Amino acid sequence: MCATDTSDETGAPLFTAALYRDGERVLATEDIAATHRALTENPGTMAWIGMYEPDDAALTQAAELFGIHKLAIEDAITAHQRPKLDRYDDTIFTVLHPARYHERKSHLELGELHIVTGSDYAITIRHSDFPALDEVRERMENDPTLLKDGPTAVLYAVLDAVVDMYQPIVESLQDGIEELETEVFGGNFELSQQIYQLSRQIAKLGRTLRSTEQIVGKLITDTGSEHIRPQLRAYLVDVADHLTHARERSEAMHGSLREILSVQSALVAQKQSEEMRKLSISEAAENAQMKRISAWAGILFAPTIVTGVYGMNFVNMPELQWPLGYLISIVAMVGIGFGFHFIFKRKGWL
Repeated sequence: MCATDTSDETGAPLFTAALYRDGERVLATEDIAATHRALTENPGTMAWIGMYEPDDAALTQAAELFGIHKLAIEDAITAHQRPKLDRYDDTIFTVLHPARYHERKSHLELGELHIVTGSDYAITIRHSDFPALDEVRERMENDPTLLKDGPTAVLYAVLDAVVDMYQPIVESLQDGIEELETEVFGGNFELSQQIYQLSRQIAKLGRTLRSTEQIVGKLITDTGSEHIRPQLRAYLVDVADHLTHARERSEAMHGSLREILSVQSALVAQKQSEEMRKLSISEAAENAQMKRISAWAGILFAPTIVTGVYGMNFVNMPELQWPLGYLISIVAMVGIGFGFHFIFKRKGWL
């Protein structure tokens, strides 16, 4: 791998390495073997190596040359590790999860970054295209007072850069919650899926923040490492404060989402209740209308039968010869109609 002809998607080189003495760059190298050889030939210097998605052979070579514990290299090769800090004698193996948030997709993306620090070297191994870390190296080279604290200063700088990525994500997620609140109280009840997705993103970020907080806590309280100087511990305490603030906000946001979901469920239930009440009223009105129609149909049914019977042209119909037949039939039809009207009125159909 060569720093001059290969780079990742961000434009950062796939391999960078340099030697530093008292915080000042003294030599740049192009491969692992050359870096180790230069470190051996220049006592009192520190090597800072940056690698992006190295193959197994490169990691195995680094382990052999710098005496890195095989368990650390196995984790680096396997990747997909949780955020953690492991100590192997005088070597510290740290796994961090840098993050970035895609607002359009409402998706939190977690990368993976490994840092191996020994007594005179620091190796960063990126398994994602972010962060590029070239800005971190530039910032540290512009502050030799901090860089001369050695490999753990590099670990601090990378850790600080990763933690700085969390703050804008927290702000974006907070904005998303406020938008959901506005939507819910504005009458938009079709937000359950969005609330659930946002809750998952916040939970994912919260797990990362808690794990990273534990890593920083271990570094602060690590009395067994002579490489972590008092000045560096003070910087780590500041990083821990930022992490605690971000974690507390993520926990508060998670609680807010639960409350929003509860409010939305209550509003949905209220809306459904109102719709059912309206439906019941409508059904009742329809039933009343049907009863009225049925009642009038019944009232008109009796006269229809009488007129229908006497409308038949049979010869032997004795009632046709009654002098009062017409009057009787009229009175009968009217009486039956009034009788049905009275009955339906009492039943509430009219």
